[in-house]
Amino acid sequence: PRSWSHLWLSEGFATYLGDVFFEYADGAESFRGRMEASARSYLTSPDTLGTVVDTTSQNLFDLLNRNSYQKGGWVLHMLRGVVGDDAFFEAIREYYRRYANGSADSEDFQAVVEEVTDTELDWFFEQWLHKPGYPILQVESGSDGASGDLSVTLIQVQGDYAPRFRLPLEIELRWDGEIRRERILLEEARETFRFPGVPASAQVVVDPDGRILKRLAGGS
Repeated sequence: PRSWSHLWLSEGFATYLGDVFFEYADGAESFRGRMEASARSYLTSPDTLGTVVDTTSQNLFDLLNRNSYQKGGWVLHMLRGVVGDDAFFEAIREYYRRYANGSADSEDFQAVVEEVTDTELDWFFEQWLHKPGYPILQVESGSDGASGDLSVTLIQVQGDYAPRFRLPLEIELRWDGEIRRERILLEEARETFRFPGVPASAQVVVDPDGRILKRLAGGS
């Protein structure tokens, strides 16, 4: 890293890519278990009040925390979910190629990812690297009026210390032996999504593959 405040570029990468090795060596379930353990380590720590890129700390050892390691690793995991596997690993390889034997900061990494994926990602890096905390989602489901179709409301209930996150999410809907997945984009503090053809009694599973660093209100 070009400066200590961007320590996640070494420690977060080492944390995540170490887990990725086990994804290929031991399979998806082993990988998911490691990511869930990493999430618990961060979510249950006081480090959630800080940011991944921390320019305020006067003690370099204070940066050796769960923002640099576990949350930094999760930033990469979520980025992978946003841009897709092929583009993500292509961007990682190009970043390492371009800055081999040199130094870089978070903006350099973002620029490489945006170049490779042809995607503007300011919103992603701003909320995950430069803001504290994580989303806490309250999920409410019911009937969409006279149609009887499913209506799902997602409410971000994290405290004011954290931002309102922009979250590309997958929702799994289960009813009568049917399983359907829908992709949504949550951008506001409270949004309602309607699913025609799905009964209001359907079970709703938010982020079924665990791609977002989050907590569900009243759950994990």
